[in-house]
Amino acid sequence: MSLYHDLLAKTFRPQVLSFLRNDWHIGKINFSFQGYKVYPSCYKVDIKNAIENSDIELRVKRLSGRVMARYWDSVLFWDDELVLSEKFNIANTLDQSYLVHECTHAHLDNQNLGQMQRDLNEAICYTAQHVWLMAVVNANTGRLAMPKGRIHAAAHNIGKQILGGQSNQYNVDPLLAQALRDAIRSDPEYAKVIRKHPTVTSDGV
Repeated sequence: MSLYHDLLAKTFRPQVLSFLRNDWHIGKINFSFQGYKVYPSCYKVDIKNAIENSDIELRVKRLSGRVMARYWDSVLFWDDELVLSEKFNIANTLDQSYLVHECTHAHLDNQNLGQMQRDLNEAICYTAQHVWLMAVVNANTGRLAMPKGRIHAAAHNIGKQILGGQSNQYNVDPLLAQALRDAIRSDPEYAKVIRKHPTVTSDGV
């Protein structure tokens, strides 16, 4: 890591910890996706503590395009890392949503689930991202620019199902879950990765 990236990481670290601890919308992330559970304390306690204890290292790197964050589960269990782009802005709503997405990857890794289908792992993370975004929409009267594309559209349908009604839903509708997984598998970039590496390892952080 360059000195510049190291200084950015020291700046971003307390911002990320504060976001995980205090963000009100994270409290609305509570669902079961085909039996896999995601809930507020996995961010506010588990992942926050893992970053504080350096079980997950927070690093800054130059990431391509609009990629603002990435979670890397190293084969070396002591070297898992949450990587933020040097362009990351904690005040930007979409950047915050991608932080939620990557912290959900960390949550699934932390569960020590063994091998998971890659498209299922990604689908759960996109769902968490869009449940969070739906919570933002519900709390604000202004319009929010949503991420574009078939995957995001399928995930946002789930976000609306979980938080869009008069009473919140808990279990993701099976048809919506399958539509999201299909969208991920048919995406050219994901399809390329899935062909080579169809599963991801959840081995704890």
